[in-house]
Amino acid sequence: MKRLIICKLVVGLLLLAGPGVIAPVVWAEEIRVAGEYYTEDFILQPLKEPFKSATGISLAVRLVMIPDAFRELMGHSLDAFVNSLPDEELLQELNAAAPEVDQSLIRSTKIAKIPVSVVVAKANPFVRLSRQELKSVFTGKITSWKELGGKDEAIRIIRPWGSTVRSALRFQVMDGEKYAADMVPPGNWEGTRKLVSDDVYAISILPTDLVDDSVKVLESPEIAQFATVLTKGEPSAPVRKFIDYVQGEGVRYLKIFP
Repeated sequence: MKRLIICKLVVGLLLLAGPGVIAPVVWAEEIRVAGEYYTEDFILQPLKEPFKSATGISLAVRLVMIPDAFRELMGHSLDAFVNSLPDEELLQELNAAAPEVDQSLIRSTKIAKIPVSVVVAKANPFVRLSRQELKSVFTGKITSWKELGGKDEAIRIIRPWGSTVRSALRFQVMDGEKYAADMVPPGNWEGTRKLVSDDVYAISILPTDLVDDSVKVLESPEIAQFATVLTKGEPSAPVRKFIDYVQGEGVRYLKIFP
């Protein structure tokens, strides 16, 4: 009925325009895209206006949480879902909360990479830790620097601030195992830096862009947080334009850190 009314309105406008006059009808493109709290606030909202200016495509942005986002993707009421958790954690949550969703249909495309660094105090004598050593430290299996070849002093883990960065280490280094139970809460990124810089026996992780000369970066395996676009099947042409834009010119509009 709604489409019929629109068609009648268009015909009426053509008749009013008079013979020989063709009034073009342009349907604006729109991408229905959702994000969780982090990606909706710090990725999608900042991109809405510049993306429309650059491409003419509107972003209809909503806040939708897992697993509802995937149910909407499967039901075609969403074109894309932007997420900042590692795919492994996301699919674990999805499997627990919505086992009816066919995960084989989900496609994940990385759009932004946020490098993460392992940091200690500048006075800490260590310069590198292996993947296995990091895993053992952050899971609490190694609790003393002596076990790593250092002094017989307890390792003080400063709880990484931000669930997405914390998840990056957990799934890329810790094989999905849980963090040690006795971590020290920092309060924010600045708190993380200060607690590490003030304690020669402390260790934590920071987004690399937030590292300053008050702390030392250890040589370690590469760790990174990613923002991804999730779709049902391969991205549609408009969603592909969005991905290409964010990977190119649009990256400067992202507000990476809350």
